[in-house]
Amino acid sequence: MPPQLSTFLLAMMPLTELSGSIPIALKVFNMPLWQALFFSVLGSFLVSVFLLLLIDPVYIFFSRRFGFIERLSQKIFHITRDKFGKKYQIWGNLALFLYIVIPTPGSGAWSGSLAAWLFGIDKKLALVFMFFGLSIAGLIVAGVTLGIFSIF
Repeated sequence: MPPQLSTFLLAMMPLTELSGSIPIALKVFNMPLWQALFFSVLGSFLVSVFLLLLIDPVYIFFSRRFGFIERLSQKIFHITRDKFGKKYQIWGNLALFLYIVIPTPGSGAWSGSLAAWLFGIDKKLALVFMFFGLSIAGLIVAGVTLGIFSIF
C-alpha cells in the first residue's frame, strides 16, 4: 500500500488520527512534511464531514428502535453538557476550535464532530473550525515529531 494512502487511512482511524499518522508518515514512511500534513489533515477532515452528516440520522435510527439507547444517550448528554456547557457558553464556537487545535488524546476529528453535534453547532461552521483546528494541530504534531519544540 502506498505510504500516502496508509497515512490517509491512519488519520481516519479514531485511535491514531493526526497524532499518530503524522509521526508514522514522517519517521516510518520518510514522507516529506507537506505530504504527511496533507494526507493526515485530509483523512481527519474527511472523517469530520462524514460524521457530521451521518451522526444525527444514525442516532435517530437507533434511538427509535432501541429505547435503552435513548435513555443512555440522554444521561451521557446531560453529564457532558454539565461538564462542558459553561466552557461552551463562555467561549462559544471557538471552544470547538480550541478543543481540536490542542493535540491531546481524545481530542480530534471524531470527538470534535461529536461535540459539534452535541452542542448544536452549525455543520458548515463546525467544518470550518475543524479544518483549521486540524491543520494547526497537524503543524504542532509535526513540530513535536521533528523536534522543533525541543529547543524550548
